[in-house]
Amino acid sequence: MTEQQGLHHLGKFSELFGSPWFKLGEWDKVGFRHSDDTERFGRHCYDHGWVTELDWPEWAKTDEAQNLRDSDVIRRQATPEQLAKLLTVAIRQSRLLKAG
Repeated sequence: MTEQQGLHHLGKFSELFGSPWFKLGEWDKVGFRHSDDTERFGRHCYDHGWVTELDWPEWAKTDEAQNLRDSDVIRRQATPEQLAKLLTVAIRQSRLLKAG
C-alpha cells in the first residue's frame, strides 16, 4: 500500500468518528471498554503501520507533539510520519486507560 493509499484508508474513519451515533466506548464495572468501532480503528492502525516504535511518553511531551495535538492547522500540514507518531501516542494512551 502506498503512503497516499494509507492516508486515504485512514481518512475513511473520519466519517465514522464524525457521525452522531459514534461511541468511543463506555465505562463498566471493570474499567473503560472501547466500542467495536474504536477497536477496529486501533487494529487498522497497528496492521497498517500507523503505530510505530517510539518512546511515545517522551515524544508526547515535545513541542512538536503538543502542537500537532492542539492545532488543526498544524495537523493538516503534518507528514505521514508525524501523524503516525501522534496516532501512536493516542492509541497507546488509550490502551493504558483500558488496563487501569
